[in-house]
Amino acid sequence: MKFFKRQPVTEVEMHYREGLRYRNRKKKEFDLKLSIWHFKQAIKYQRDNPAIHCQLGRAYVAAPLLAVTRGVSAGFKLSESVELAIAELKEALRLKPNYAEAFLVLGEAYMYLGEKEKALQAFEAVLDLDCSRRLHVHAEVESDQVEEGISKEPQPEEAREHLERAVAYRDQGKYRLAERQLNKAIKLAPDWAWLYQNLCEVGR
Repeated sequence: MKFFKRQPVTEVEMHYREGLRYRNRKKKEFDLKLSIWHFKQAIKYQRDNPAIHCQLGRAYVAAPLLAVTRGVSAGFKLSESVELAIAELKEALRLKPNYAEAFLVLGEAYMYLGEKEKALQAFEAVLDLDCSRRLHVHAEVESDQVEEGISKEPQPEEAREHLERAVAYRDQGKYRLAERQLNKAIKLAPDWAWLYQNLCEVGR
């Protein structure tokens, strides 16, 4: 009986898989700094792979949120995370102009900067592409939030209090409770630019 031989995993594939694994906060070995390192290593081996640039961009965008709920130290200033993400996502789109996921994450990055027109353009690009319904729905929801802000009745003081509670739970190792407080803060925050600034401040 013959068995098919598996092709050996390349260095780029290994680093890419490890980047995804360490970025998953539900995994025991979650480590955003290590995830980013692996994605960067993968790019060194294969600079023209749009998926790697996109996933590295996603990791950068998530850094402020994860700093508040998990206390991650990604090796750079949180206030630089969005600009780092945009650079990677633009590179992904240069390599693959119809990359729906990259447009979606890019739109989220622009939301954090308060650049509404650029965010809307990115989300509209997703809606114009032939991609999964999940990405379409996500883009539609994000577009609505760009137009309306996060909360129709923003309560920045209460939102800030929830962020600070999230940090307190995080420091106690109660990550699920920290995430609940973050979600409450998001629902009350005035807009994404306010949220990003405050995430960077309290997540330090």
